[in-house]
Amino acid sequence: MTELDLSREHERAGRYAEAYDGAMVAVRDLTDGVRAGHADAGDDLADALLLASRLCLRLGRHDEAERHLERAAKATWTGDPKVRLRVTVDHADLLRTRGRYGDADVMLRDALVLAEASCGPDSLEVVRVCNSLGVLHKYTGRFDESERSYQRALRIVEALHGTDHPYLADINHNLGGLNHARGTHALGEPFARRAVEIRRLVRGPAHPEVSGDQVALAAILRELGEEEEAERLLRDALAVFEECFGPEHYEVASTLNNLAAFQYARGDLGTAEATYRRVLTIKEGLLGEDHPELALTLNNLAATLRGSGRPKEAVTLLERALNLLDGMVERDHPVRLACLENLGACRRSTSSPKAR
Repeated sequence: MTELDLSREHERAGRYAEAYDGAMVAVRDLTDGVRAGHADAGDDLADALLLASRLCLRLGRHDEAERHLERAAKATWTGDPKVRLRVTVDHADLLRTRGRYGDADVMLRDALVLAEASCGPDSLEVVRVCNSLGVLHKYTGRFDESERSYQRALRIVEALHGTDHPYLADINHNLGGLNHARGTHALGEPFARRAVEIRRLVRGPAHPEVSGDQVALAAILRELGEEEEAERLLRDALAVFEECFGPEHYEVASTLNNLAAFQYARGDLGTAEATYRRVLTIKEGLLGEDHPELALTLNNLAATLRGSGRPKEAVTLLERALNLLDGMVERDHPVRLACLENLGACRRSTSSPKAR
């Protein structure tokens, strides 16, 4: 087994730090191979760099991930379109993660053309691009386009591999998330449950990817009134994430954001505020202070402050959230609409005689 194969085994088991160390050993060895002119070393080097980048994203190290991707794009390989596609799609996903939605959209549309032409319209390469397009369009509020991309990917995978392929966990997870964003929670629940089932089958029960599926399912269940199961899933997931990644990871922040919603609903506004502020601090540290994804947390924190009788503080947060979303999402995006509604209520509160 090569160092690269061993690194992939660690990744599948959720041992991301060990996997990264192995990937970097492979990168160093393959770099020497490229310099020595070994055949196919360039393709293998690109694969190792892509793995290193993906693992950095898992570990919350976005700057390192981008450096590895830039190097992969420049690596010397034989021109295999599948390698170019992996580099392109991973780069687009990273741009989306960093809030550069327009650049990611252009890159993914180009990748879809390349995938269809070089690999065929019903290939797994097309599935990968469609899944990434679906995620991007969900973030920007283009929900119909998102659903078309996911459904195309779903049809291809089921036709090629049946109903238990690992890609189906991703697609079902994302279809559940899309329905959550749309507010069609009952439609999303079967997709979210199927994602958990498939991922457990493929990865085992205590894998961080399973925990990610559980968080997505819990968000839907909370909206459907299944609060006991939802909170249990969140607390189980949080324990896995903190053990695997430490307390300052994106998945920790995402799970805490969902737990804060329970605290808010129970009327424990002080605890909810503290939790939302922790979420905001983690995300600002990981994503930067100008990332549009912060808007959701800012809105949630503002709602908590408003409920605590502090509408003026909430207005400042909501104005910041709307500035972050301006030009980045559709005007009818649910988060933008929620911010506008919350802002209007806060301004009415601050202008009332009681508030003065």
